[in-house]
Amino acid sequence: MCPQARPSQEDLDRLMQRLRPRIAGLLASRNVSPEEAERLVGEALIEIAFRWSRMHDRAGWLLKTLDKKTRPETTEEESAP
Repeated sequence: MCPQARPSQEDLDRLMQRLRPRIAGLLASRNVSPEEAERLVGEALIEIAFRWSRMHDRAGWLLKTLDKKTRPETTEEESAP
């Protein structure tokens, strides 16, 4: 059976329902505002929808993407030995 090319709204809803506590925890730990959180999650869901059929670990990808987008930037001074 061929994986579907695009997710249904139900597919995305199930993914979000499963990951909501982890996403909320990540975004809260990074002090992301509710408005910014909504924007970031929305953008990530759009990205995942376009890659849906090529992804095996959708949950992992979504969590890693949000982690990267909210990770504090380090300055050159902080990263220097």
